[in-house]
Amino acid sequence: MKYRNMPTVGSLILSAFLIAAPSAVMAQDRVDANGMPTDRSTPAEHAATAELNNQISGANARSDMMSNLDNDSYLAQQQQYNNQLQQNQAAQQQYQDQTSP
Repeated sequence: MKYRNMPTVGSLILSAFLIAAPSAVMAQDRVDANGMPTDRSTPAEHAATAELNNQISGANARSDMMSNLDNDSYLAQQQQYNNQLQQNQAAQQQYQDQTSP
């Protein structure tokens, strides 16, 4: 009777060990050959990241500006179309008025 629960207890101990082992490894700082932690950026990496972020921000600003210009152009063309449509409708109405008995 005592031995029936042994596999269960062994499985629990093994599970606890397997769950704890990866977290213990992750807690250690990993270092490169120069002793620098590999999970932290160097000053040069920070500078390179800042430069890339600035480039992307500039590209996004230019894209937004072009998008706004495209939108303004679209709105102007839409207004022109609406004006021409109204002129055409007025001309059709005038034609119908002139040709009807």
